[in-house]
Amino acid sequence: MRQDCKECLGYRNKGGYGVMKYQGKPVFAHRLVYSLANGLELQDIEGWVVRHDCDNPACVNPEHLTIGTVQDNVKDRMDRGRQHDCSGALNSNAKLTAEQRKEILERFVPRCRINGQGALSREFGVNQSQISRLIKQGY
Repeated sequence: MRQDCKECLGYRNKGGYGVMKYQGKPVFAHRLVYSLANGLELQDIEGWVVRHDCDNPACVNPEHLTIGTVQDNVKDRMDRGRQHDCSGALNSNAKLTAEQRKEILERFVPRCRINGQGALSREFGVNQSQISRLIKQGY
């Protein structure tokens, strides 16, 4: 957070974004502030992302807000080192560890009763489609 951030003082969602009521509907505070500061209506920025130059989701300082695409927002996140690697075992929903994935790839034999997709899926307690996906991706 930068020193010149102005944070929304009202309700914030789980992601830390301020939420306000506008015309009877809940809206993200930073989207509303961006619109009003630029003489726009919320529907004028539909399909666009209001990005935070300060990386502070609660910030509503119009000088910190820019409009762009989802791709722009992803690039911002990558450039600033804020991307989250949720692949494989880093995913909180992952059922297989890196070691188990490696073992499956080493043991897999196509159309084999002992080390085929079905047998490995039963042994490791996952769906056969997950084994198939793992084999196709090779990790």
